[in-house]
Amino acid sequence: MPHSTYGLTGNPIINKTNVVTGSLTAVQFPDLPCIRVRFKAAAANIGNFKIGDSSTTIVWELDTAEELDWIDVDNLNKFWHSDASGTADKLVYWLQN
Repeated sequence: MPHSTYGLTGNPIINKTNVVTGSLTAVQFPDLPCIRVRFKAAAANIGNFKIGDSSTTIVWELDTAEELDWIDVDNLNKFWHSDASGTADKLVYWLQN
């Protein structure tokens, strides 16, 4: 369920979180407009999650329980993810819009 807070401009900020499972092949994130996003690999993961800006370009590689700071982006679908461990691993994304 989205949670609202208010930014410095007084406009509401909507927070949304979700979990994706790993995939041996690169998968595009869903079409979700946003102003920024964070990613965190689950603590129970056995492999590394790779996040990129295309199906073939790796920009970040997240180890177990590792997370990234906020990334300014206008849509979550600008990113792709993959994980050599397949569906055993999980990645949480937290976006604001």
